[in-house]
Amino acid sequence: VILYPVLPMTLYITFEILHLIIGFQIEMDPLMYDEDTEANAKARNTSVVEELGQVDFVFSDKTGTLTANEMRFAFCCVGKATLGPFLPGSDSEDGPGVEQAQSALEGKSGQHRSGEVRAFFEALAVCHTVKIDEDGTYQGESPDEVALVQAASNVGIVLERREAVGSSVVHRVCDMGGCAEDHDITHVLGFTSDRARMSVVAARSDGSAVVTTKGADSVMAGLLKDPLPAQATHALAEFSRQGLRTLVVARKTIPPADFSAWQARWAEASSAMENRNARLDHEAATIEGGLTYIG
Repeated sequence: VILYPVLPMTLYITFEILHLIIGFQIEMDPLMYDEDTEANAKARNTSVVEELGQVDFVFSDKTGTLTANEMRFAFCCVGKATLGPFLPGSDSEDGPGVEQAQSALEGKSGQHRSGEVRAFFEALAVCHTVKIDEDGTYQGESPDEVALVQAASNVGIVLERREAVGSSVVHRVCDMGGCAEDHDITHVLGFTSDRARMSVVAARSDGSAVVTTKGADSVMAGLLKDPLPAQATHALAEFSRQGLRTLVVARKTIPPADFSAWQARWAEASSAMENRNARLDHEAATIEGGLTYIG
């Protein structure tokens, strides 16, 4: 440690070059090749070599973590109507749910229905922390999120770009007609086992904001302004009987004055020296109340 500040610059450069070389070897390692996705491993940072060298044991917290934890979008209930299945058939073609959703988006089922379907899949394309690789594929911490974003993309509501702009993250979402809309995500209220939901807060140019939330139906029911429609409750029960994971998606618009006041309280809670987590949870619950059900 004492001699670290006086290490020769050439030695430091040598270390960095070795990082790059070993990272390249990891990416080219044939034992790390995945035949299903036809992709090699990716060394996403230069410190991965030291990090891998510190691993002695690998633990799995649930079935599927080290096996095939594959998540796919199967059904959805938008408004009061069920769409699906979305799963591809034996011929690898899209399920009938994709065509049903696209038909609704095109207005063949009426403008009101088109708006409901667009709002639902737009929420899936916005409420997440998924990143986009160089080749356009989606990558995320949770396979659930990737499956939802991919489902929206399959029906024509495509997450085209995700980039950091200042302190916020902009999600660019394109529809079937090629029209792009930027969503300025200023706050991400992450998923935890206690919250059983996640939300994103997207600021608008007029000072207002849109809160989009997705989470377990048991938790979301208490956050909705109105009770779930009977059709949605029936769909949730049916999906559960089929062994499917279920989520409820909802959102609301916050007036400029209320959003500005909440931002001030959130900033104060974020910098608190005591009870910070409890205060942040309280502010998250405050902004997530009074939501309108989407699907």
